[in-house]
Amino acid sequence: KVQIYTDTLATEVNSSNNSIKSVSIKDKKIGDKKEIQTDMLIVATGTRPQVLLAEKIGCKIGKTGGIVVNERSETNIKNVYAVGDCTEYVNFVNNKPILVGLGSIVVRQAIAAGTNAADGNYKLPKGFLLTFTSNLFDLELAGVGLTSSFLEKDTYIMGKYSGFSLPEYYPGGKPITVKVITDINGKILGAQAVGDKAAQRIDTFACAILAGFDVETFRKLETAYAPPIAPTLDAETL
Repeated sequence: KVQIYTDTLATEVNSSNNSIKSVSIKDKKIGDKKEIQTDMLIVATGTRPQVLLAEKIGCKIGKTGGIVVNERSETNIKNVYAVGDCTEYVNFVNNKPILVGLGSIVVRQAIAAGTNAADGNYKLPKGFLLTFTSNLFDLELAGVGLTSSFLEKDTYIMGKYSGFSLPEYYPGGKPITVKVITDINGKILGAQAVGDKAAQRIDTFACAILAGFDVETFRKLETAYAPPIAPTLDAETL
């Protein structure tokens, strides 16, 4: 029971007696306007890395605005390390710079920085997959790798499957939708899942992307099967 508006601008916030009453929105494509009654407004505008200290000591700042770090979480200045949302690393799939913004990645960077600062030798992967998950009320969603918005037209193939988490003949199955993106040769570039155990399925795709699988190899993956737990061919391999 959530109404979602896409390609829409918030044009005005209407308030009275220091309390919000409504938000005016406008459809970017056809120009239709609408007023939504509400008593709460959340403004999510993203984040920008705080790099003032790093700039002062001469750390290299990348195209994304983050501090450039290598696979040791080290900056361009020897023995100076940086981790977290203020840093820039590379995307594993397309080797382009990205801002680090996931807790799972930050922990790995911190392991690298701490180990290497203590004279160890710990290296991160050649790039990050940006594997994420979240939930909207009781709807689980997850993704990994690139989405179509990061790819040029005619350079990728996209497929989508919708089914259930259990065999059709077994009660209790829940809806699951999986979307897969490959290059024109079938190499997996990214995937998204919405529904039951979405994160679990995306974790499997993360392994496939890291290993460089194409979609035909991935389809042959032998997944665990038992009617109360999973179908013979699970959603991610269909």
